[in-house]
Amino acid sequence: MTDDQAKQPEETNSYEDMLEMPRHVSTQYAKMSLEMRAAQFAPFAALNGYEEAIQEAIRNHQAAQEEGNA
Repeated sequence: MTDDQAKQPEETNSYEDMLEMPRHVSTQYAKMSLEMRAAQFAPFAALNGYEEAIQEAIRNHQAAQEEGNA
């Protein structure tokens, strides 16, 4: 064992003491429904134009398939 290893405390799970604690439930606010929680993130688009690019790729693929079948 090196001197550095001897100086470090034994590794433990720093959250272990919190695992059995009760979860906080607000008395001030009503519980939000899953639909409302999901709606908060609905306007967020990580990739602008992604949906349009997918639709264009589908159209191109369908057009290529139709040309191949003709």
